[in-house]
Amino acid sequence: LTILNTQWTPNSPQVINLKAKKQAALEALLARSQQLLGKRMDLQRLDNLNLGLDAQTGRANLAQVLINQRAQQQGLTGQVNTLAEQIAQLESRLQTLIEKQLTLTELEREVQISEAIFTAKSAQLNLNKSDHATAYPTLQLLVEPNLPKEPVGNTKKTVMLGAVALCLLITTGLVILAWEKPSSKTDAPKDSTPVLQPES
Repeated sequence: LTILNTQWTPNSPQVINLKAKKQAALEALLARSQQLLGKRMDLQRLDNLNLGLDAQTGRANLAQVLINQRAQQQGLTGQVNTLAEQIAQLESRLQTLIEKQLTLTELEREVQISEAIFTAKSAQLNLNKSDHATAYPTLQLLVEPNLPKEPVGNTKKTVMLGAVALCLLITTGLVILAWEKPSSKTDAPKDSTPVLQPES
């Protein structure tokens, strides 16, 4: 293109055709580099590769850049995968903590309900106790009773004597009844038939 510019004017068909080919080559090179590297390249980055001075050196630099970019991409991909696994683990742990928090909240609610019921029952019992105390006045023992430490008499002997006396009384009563029955029979009239008198 430099040689043609010295020989022909910029508007000559040869120069225009060569410029079009150069532009098409640059666009193809940019598209290929974007496809390989996964990001858009510009002319400044291509100039840094020194492709115009030495083709072998430029290819080597381009290969090195591609290798570096691929290594960086693989490293970033590994980091992304690691972060994704960590995020999944944290989400699972968070879900477990949420479930435990819900269980703890339900238990705390049940404890509060139980405490409220216990407090109400305690208040009711205290009220009933106070009602009983007002209905039945408290008694106070002024002097303790003087009770003998040992029994006064022999209780066993007393019971035996009472049983013997009772048996004697019952026996005496039965004998008296037996004597009274024969005497009543002998005192009755022997002939109880009525005497009929003739009419005058």
